[in-house]
Amino acid sequence: MKKSGKKLPKFKNEDEEFDFWSSHDSMDFFRETEELQEKLHISRPKRAKQRITMLLDPRLKTALQKIAAEKGIPYQTLIQMWLREMVKLEIKRRLAF
Repeated sequence: MKKSGKKLPKFKNEDEEFDFWSSHDSMDFFRETEELQEKLHISRPKRAKQRITMLLDPRLKTALQKIAAEKGIPYQTLIQMWLREMVKLEIKRRLAF
């Protein structure tokens, strides 16, 4: 159901549309929009991952598995989370100097 207000132009291509929206406020055309009936499912794009192999002390692996189980996640995910956290800290530390 369209209502009165500013009319959206027809765009010839994405570049023309990009230029238009770069200089216009979408709220000026809000009345020109229609409500969607279907649900939108938005998800993060999956990042490519690379498989690695590493040897762990059996006691370390057991400890990781226990901690991960308490958190309700696989131990591999826990390792990845901790590695990511430590890399971020190291980068911040290096940038501070």
